Amino acid sequence: MTLGFYLFVWWYKINAEMGRLDRRNPVSAGTSLLAVTLGAFLVVPPYISVYNTGKRIADRQRTAGLGSSCSPVIGIVLCFFFGLCTPYYQSELNKINDHYAVEAGTLVALAF
Repeated sequence: MTLGFYLFVWWYKINAEMGRLDRRNPVSAGTSLLAVTLGAFLVVPPYISVYNTGKRIADRQRTAGLGSSCSPVIGIVLCFFFGLCTPYYQSELNKINDHYAVEAGTLVALAF
């Protein structure tokens, strides 16, 4: 039982992975995590982080040579429905992984 903490681990890891995937567009995974945790006291930062994460996923899909099917607006809307932005974003990230179909840690060439 993770008591809900795994969501934060997942959030940090996906943002860090997107930063490693395309180093031309740096990602601060720590800032993204801070926005969804402590930023929740200010109400707005978590939604900005969710939106920006959706934009990053769409950018990484284009970088991989796929059409960008991830919509940050859909991610925001799904947050209001039992946090369904998490499985939505994971399914969009899986498209990138499936496209490359390589083992973890293998370097891949990016489409430009």
